[in-house]
Amino acid sequence: MDISPLSATIDGGYVYGCNTVDDKDNVATSLMIMLMLKRLNVPLARDVIFLAEQGEEGSTHIGIPFMADQHLSSIDAEYCLAEGGRVIRTGGVAQYAQVQTL
Repeated sequence: MDISPLSATIDGGYVYGCNTVDDKDNVATSLMIMLMLKRLNVPLARDVIFLAEQGEEGSTHIGIPFMADQHLSSIDAEYCLAEGGRVIRTGGVAQYAQVQTL
């Protein structure tokens, strides 16, 4: 099975590969939520901030350290939904999903 970076192998209805999931599903889901909020003109009691950045796992000057150091007032929020969490499956059936908040 090829597990080189950016590869993908479909086996039994699942996709396997290095970085196959990572944050791609979170970014796509969050972006769709933002688009739906706008398209449906959902009345909101507060701002909803969507921040997608790279480099949260390493030392980089273009990721979250830059945003926190240079633009904190733009991303300062009461709470945050982050990338952590997982779906627990038994016998291939989803039992529940965990969501990380900060």
